[in-house]
Amino acid sequence: MLRERAAAEGLSLEETGLFSRAYGEFLPRLGNAPELTTAAFALEKELAAVPSVHEVNGDFVVAVLKERQAADPGTVDAAGREELKGMVLTRKKEELFNEKMDALKKQANIVVSPAIQASIKKDI
Repeated sequence: MLRERAAAEGLSLEETGLFSRAYGEFLPRLGNAPELTTAAFALEKELAAVPSVHEVNGDFVVAVLKERQAADPGTVDAAGREELKGMVLTRKKEELFNEKMDALKKQANIVVSPAIQASIKKDI
């Protein structure tokens, strides 16, 4: 039904295929889309739609949940577990780094020199 409606409006309909939270904010065939990723993982029923249109890399995206597949820890081999550990560790390091940077920015007194301001104005 959705495919027919899209075709009637001259719109393309594409599928990302299955993706996991391990991808972070990345969606296959779309790229990085933090808000859309969060909204997509909030969907629970098949054929449920994300409640708003999202702009991703200049394209407007309406997302519908086609299939939800639960993770099966029993299918992950030792190499897969190590890969997952690495991804979790990387994500935790990024979160810690971002928290530290935010704290430092709040404490900092950032002053842009007049020479840099003048240079920026010339480029505009």
